[in-house]
Amino acid sequence: MKRIAKLVSLLLAMMLVVAALAACGGSDSGAGSGTAGSGGEQPTYVDTGEYTGDPMEIVFSFASSESFCSLYVDVEKRITERTGGKVTFVNYFGGSLASATESLDACSSGMCDMADITLTNFKDRFPYSQQVNEYPFLGYKSLAMAVDVMNQFIPNNEYCMAEFDKANIHPVFFVGVWGTSLVMRENVDIKVPQDLAGKKIMATSDIENEFILAAGGTPVAQPPTEMYSCMQNGVIDGVMIGLYVTNIFGALQLAKSVYMLENSFTTGLRVFAVNKDLWESFTPDLQAIFEDEFSNETFWTEAKQFWDEQDQSHLDDCEEWGIPVTWIEGPDMDPWKEMAKPFGDAKLQALKDAGNEHVDEVFADLNAAIDNYDGRFK
Repeated sequence: MKRIAKLVSLLLAMMLVVAALAACGGSDSGAGSGTAGSGGEQPTYVDTGEYTGDPMEIVFSFASSESFCSLYVDVEKRITERTGGKVTFVNYFGGSLASATESLDACSSGMCDMADITLTNFKDRFPYSQQVNEYPFLGYKSLAMAVDVMNQFIPNNEYCMAEFDKANIHPVFFVGVWGTSLVMRENVDIKVPQDLAGKKIMATSDIENEFILAAGGTPVAQPPTEMYSCMQNGVIDGVMIGLYVTNIFGALQLAKSVYMLENSFTTGLRVFAVNKDLWESFTPDLQAIFEDEFSNETFWTEAKQFWDEQDQSHLDDCEEWGIPVTWIEGPDMDPWKEMAKPFGDAKLQALKDAGNEHVDEVFADLNAAIDNYDGRFK
């Protein structure tokens, strides 16, 4: 029964992730969109004296379900408290205002005031910010480290930030779409890429598909929503993607073996952004409050705990379901990096050929930031 209950909850989460229900909302002015809230008695706040601007209501479009956004909703609550209740938020979860593929344009146009935007859906518009980060097996060792590096590197890189200016959004926080696992339908032994030979593997990017093909496997192109049925019916032998994605879409419980790679094959960016016109209308004290709430120790302590608990929950499911988990790390990662390198180099060259002349500079600076990282998540 527990197994069935988990499947039901995972499928519900999946439905929220992919939902794109139509809902209306607009932006009246730089003071926020003014969309009505959900009703009910509102709390009374004490004016802290930190915010000198006018009251405003900020409409936030989340692509993920509410259960995956609690960390960021808590930030909203603290911003409201620090502004004495003058700045409030109306949240739309699970793509109910703008779907994941609509989120960028919704935020840039002012359809919503803030949005949770996964840049892999708009990679052509973010060659420096997103596509350089997709180079295989960068030196990130954890999601927390990746997030810390991104939030230090991107806001200080002129070529990356120019992409956000052009898109008319202002990023306030980056979180990584990070981590790669091999979730296999049978209990097979995998140590090096060549162990994928003869196996049908589902992945989600062209560079991963090329890698699987080079290893002797067969890449299978299917959307994540088909992952469960493909695993169940033997259309695929395994999935190469983040463990959490496999679990969200219900396929993890069908696995007989799981392999966790120390470095992520590719690294995506998910940005929490404010419409740039609205951001520039914020008083300096409100901008400072936003920046502080997404960077202070309270947030990072909660974030690290949140991410660790999320990651551990999927490993706990593996244990509960009797699925052995093996880590591929340290020197054992070298064959994976070596096989992937030509594909990463070709990707960088393609970006340069497309006119992105600063690719080598951004790539070198990003690797230096990773190699020289001396932050809290070493």
